[in-house]
Amino acid sequence: MLYQGAVSQGVYPREIAAYEVLHPMLRELRDKVRVKPERIPLLVPAIYHSVIDEQGQVRTNATAVVMEDLSCYGYRMIDKKVGANFDEVIITLEALANYHALSVALVRQWRNEEGEIVTPESLKFVEN
Repeated sequence: MLYQGAVSQGVYPREIAAYEVLHPMLRELRDKVRVKPERIPLLVPAIYHSVIDEQGQVRTNATAVVMEDLSCYGYRMIDKKVGANFDEVIITLEALANYHALSVALVRQWRNEEGEIVTPESLKFVEN
């Protein structure tokens, strides 16, 4: 039931599109303005392969995402029952601030002559 709800809301295609389209755009923008990755890191795993079961059939669930294993860099999932400690909260907030700053800079590039934001076709998934 949870899977079918996620499929009906388009969760998987949006998540995969964020990894495959949006995050590379943010990295490209960062490189274009000559900001070093160490200064504004995007702590997001690379996607190597993705498949989406557009039918949402539980029995034929073919949705899969193969992504970079960040545990080799020391990342680990936080125990949801314990929660984050102070240092983990700081890391998370810094990552969100970097993501936000790059996203705002990216959106500013899409303003037309009237000042309206025109989202590129490749990012229409963010509007839904």
